[in-house]
Amino acid sequence: MASNIAPTIPREQSQISCSPSNGPRLRRADWNIILAALWGPTLYVSAHSDDAAIEMGFSLLAGILPEPLFLVTVFSRSTHTVIQHSLAARQVEAVRLREDRRFCRQVGARFIAMRLRDWLPRHRIDAWRRLAVGQIVRRLDALVNRHGIRFLVVPFPSGSAHHHHEVVRDAALELAARRTGLSVLLTNDLPYSVNDPTRPLFAAGQRYEPVVVEFGPDGLSAKLATILAYESQCRPHYLTSVAIPCGPCRYSETLWVPQNIGRAFRKRVKQLACCPGSHVP
Repeated sequence: MASNIAPTIPREQSQISCSPSNGPRLRRADWNIILAALWGPTLYVSAHSDDAAIEMGFSLLAGILPEPLFLVTVFSRSTHTVIQHSLAARQVEAVRLREDRRFCRQVGARFIAMRLRDWLPRHRIDAWRRLAVGQIVRRLDALVNRHGIRFLVVPFPSGSAHHHHEVVRDAALELAARRTGLSVLLTNDLPYSVNDPTRPLFAAGQRYEPVVVEFGPDGLSAKLATILAYESQCRPHYLTSVAIPCGPCRYSETLWVPQNIGRAFRKRVKQLACCPGSHVP
């Protein structure tokens, strides 16, 4: 199934709504060198396998985030069995780690497994959340030091009560509050909840401005191809709620960035979208 959907994004389908640049246009590779020099690497913090593909698959394919790009799956140590495929928990973990690596090859990211247990207690959920946030903060801090990370990308759940995603968000915000030069970028927690793409978000006393990335049918097909890298986890409702309609045959993903870098980030994203080579070859 995945082989029938070519992950290509024609230039006319990969643009953000913006005016053409008046300055010299840069190739994508040149632009990412500039972004890396100015801002540094990005770490996409995914609570589970397939979250990044569902939340921002098109934007990752299109190279919207500053590179080099790293992806870490936090709760990658499976405690689940898959009865219909007769897979034990350890086998499920191995399958999903292979799918993570396949997805990272598609989007040009380096994969890291944090290997925390994917489980929730029946009682004392608040105590579990405090413990989980502390563990994630320590491990993210080590990754930030090791790779010189400047951006953490995390979902922003809104009323979905998805504890795993909420502790990932809280840990990233807590770490960014401790460290100078580290910023958090927020995404919709698809397919569980969607925030208004025209309004800012507020977290940890900071205002985050929306940057909307629009794409057409070919872009949607390319995003679906990244999700199908996770063939053991695909569910029909995922494929109907992975992109937000924003007009006739137009879809979008939204990234919320800190207000103090919002204007610069939006300008850079627009420049990347409008320059030749900003599509996925």
